[in-house]
Amino acid sequence: MKFLSRLLSLLLLCGPAARAGNGPWLFCTFKDPDNAGLFFCLSDDGLKWDQLNHGQPVVRAAPGQRTRDPFLIRDPGGRGFHLLWTSNHRPRSIGYAHSADLVHWTEPRPLQVFPDDMTVSNVWAPEGAWDEIRREWIIFWSSTLPGRFTETDGQVKNNKNHRIWAVTTRDFQTVSAPFLFFDPGYPVIDATVDRQPDGTWLMIFKDEREIPVVRKTLLAATGPTPRGPWSVQGAAFTAAWTEGPSLLLRGPELTVYYDTYKPVQHMTVAVRRAGNAWKDITDRCAFPAGVKHGSFLALSAAEAARLQAAFGGK
Repeated sequence: MKFLSRLLSLLLLCGPAARAGNGPWLFCTFKDPDNAGLFFCLSDDGLKWDQLNHGQPVVRAAPGQRTRDPFLIRDPGGRGFHLLWTSNHRPRSIGYAHSADLVHWTEPRPLQVFPDDMTVSNVWAPEGAWDEIRREWIIFWSSTLPGRFTETDGQVKNNKNHRIWAVTTRDFQTVSAPFLFFDPGYPVIDATVDRQPDGTWLMIFKDEREIPVVRKTLLAATGPTPRGPWSVQGAAFTAAWTEGPSLLLRGPELTVYYDTYKPVQHMTVAVRRAGNAWKDITDRCAFPAGVKHGSFLALSAAEAARLQAAFGGK
């Protein structure tokens, strides 16, 4: 039984199987104000989502702490699930919790990703990818380090000049020194990556520029490994004022979910088949009111049933 359980974990995690198939899927999300906690939704088709726990958070925030931009991922060794999010618990840190079964969670704690002697303005939208060759996690996020990339200072109104930074870890306790993960030559945030059926890696990211011309759009980049090197592919595939992309492989369609936040915030969904352009299918989708961008996880039928039993209906 242990062997079968670990095999299932590997099939669900590794490569495109992490987000492939016909459901069920779990959507981990947040709402504003962003200090309530993290919420779970279930779907059988990846289009229509039902909220669990009667609209209450499944992972609660520590008092006074933020919980936004959640990223949920399955451990490749069958050791449960890792959850990362944007937090203000401690400077230079992200939020972290672990679960063996998606129902019971450890107390949220900070995971420090920059050393104390580095000047950092913010640590936003952490995500993780498993490097099968090196047998370690790559945790990456958006940060502004004042004094770095001065050639693009002033391109964002809030004085942020983000690039994507990363560390590696094997235990979510100790991490490597931070390193630059992605720099296309202008401010970027909200990177998400996933291995594709052909073995290459796809990144979706946000062009954060707004001066002298508003961008705030999503683009794609590709690379041979989860570390890159990354090559931007073509122009933006969304309108302006979009952010927070997440990827899901639903059968033959690659699906990207993201927030459109002007004129009003709402979840937006686009799909693409191999070799084709992105197509907006938002009108086919239904999300609970108030949810914002998050992450998606392929489940077994037993895992979905366990969540429904533990947290009840919609």
